[in-house]
Amino acid sequence: MKSASTVAQITVFALLCGCAIPSTPLAYQQSVKQSALFGRTKSMVVHRSLAVVTATFRRQSQRCLNKTIFVETRGDFGGGIVGTVANKIAYYSTVTTSPGKVQLAVESKDLTPGTHYVGGPKRGPYTIVVNGTAVNRYSTRVNLYYIYTTSSSLVSAVTDWARGSDFGCPVLAN
Repeated sequence: MKSASTVAQITVFALLCGCAIPSTPLAYQQSVKQSALFGRTKSMVVHRSLAVVTATFRRQSQRCLNKTIFVETRGDFGGGIVGTVANKIAYYSTVTTSPGKVQLAVESKDLTPGTHYVGGPKRGPYTIVVNGTAVNRYSTRVNLYYIYTTSSSLVSAVTDWARGSDFGCPVLAN
């Protein structure tokens, strides 16, 4: 049940790094790069123009990442307590562009009553930030920044979108 716990783990990640919850994509990237224990980066050059990568990120993020999911966890919570916990997680994506660049930023927020955030972005902590930079007319360098609890399905989907090899939606609840 990575998805429901990811939001909480991002907060723990920030605290263990000795920093606040990153409030911008750039601050998130810096936190990820500084944390050898929790941070993950992936870099690749794709043989697709920046315009095509940008259009794909816009289309797929709108189609797949702006949604609310419900995640149930059943199990033994210690002390003989067995039960079910239900979380309502909202995902929000933003695609921004500047000359020669594109950025896809995904935030997730636990909307379960009783969940509180101190600092950070209003739409919840960042889950993944992806930067694309034009290498030439036909190629784009893509850099992904995320932490170890980020859904592997989300990382794979964004990677596939950049490569143009698959346009499926990630399973956000894994």
